[in-house]
Amino acid sequence: MSGSVDGTVRMWDVSSGEQVSKCEGHTDWVMGVAVTPNGSLAASCGRDATVRLWTLSGREVLKIAHTGEVVSVALSPDGGRVVSAQGKQVLIWDGNSGKSLKALSKHTGVVRAVAVSPGGDKVVSGSQDMTVIVWDLSRMAYERTFEGHQGVVRGVSMGGGRVVSTGQDKELRVWDLATGACERVLTGHEEDVRGVSATVDGRMAATCSFDKSVRVWNLETGAEISRMDGHSDKVFGVSMAGNGGKVVSCSWDMSVRVWDVGTGEALGPPMQPPSGLAPAVIPPQQPGSRSMAALMLKGHEK
Repeated sequence: MSGSVDGTVRMWDVSSGEQVSKCEGHTDWVMGVAVTPNGSLAASCGRDATVRLWTLSGREVLKIAHTGEVVSVALSPDGGRVVSAQGKQVLIWDGNSGKSLKALSKHTGVVRAVAVSPGGDKVVSGSQDMTVIVWDLSRMAYERTFEGHQGVVRGVSMGGGRVVSTGQDKELRVWDLATGACERVLTGHEEDVRGVSATVDGRMAATCSFDKSVRVWNLETGAEISRMDGHSDKVFGVSMAGNGGKVVSCSWDMSVRVWDVGTGEALGPPMQPPSGLAPAVIPPQQPGSRSMAALMLKGHEK
């Protein structure tokens, strides 16, 4: 699934690189996307102040109006809750009716990224205020704040009782979800780290950076497992398959690449979707689901 400056959302088969469907409805840039783990439901958000839900066949099933541009979106595993980032707030919506359930306010800067835990009980957000906040999704309430980043937090993810975050300070931080303690700070990227994706068990994570590289880390030891080089421009988005075997990345070089974590090699030639790629790719995480990719818009952040 890809979002573009032309306002369209397109579904892609990663294994073949073929376009599966085209979704039309947004009237401005698409700025974020998300897909449920089984690949049955997708969401997109954009500058037109809407979040839209789609089937992978391309049918729009719900439009949720906002009061301003929406920069990030996430879905609970069953699609019953939609989480969006607008301004300094994290907004919770009913995924079936589109009803507003809660506006969560704690950040003092614009929220740049949101993610839902694999179990669907927690939400994590990262902000320009340099903090990471965990929210209880069932109670729709604030839980705790993680502090330590020295720049804008660009990416967040969760898995196996861990929260991982990346940002402008070139760091990957690993946090204990239960205690709030920072387990370790991983360095290696030479420029802004734009995205992160953890495995469901929280043992590994993939990161991408303006330094044009994609890296995979062992979160338990802090070791760099592999580095993928091949993009010729800044890498805006990354997603790791649930079992950690593959990574998908997208870059300002207008390509999407699928990588083998074990070898660090690209699996097949790069995909070249239409113009307007952006910072994240999210393949379904459940075994046997169709191999799809989700992308966000290129260039929506400076």
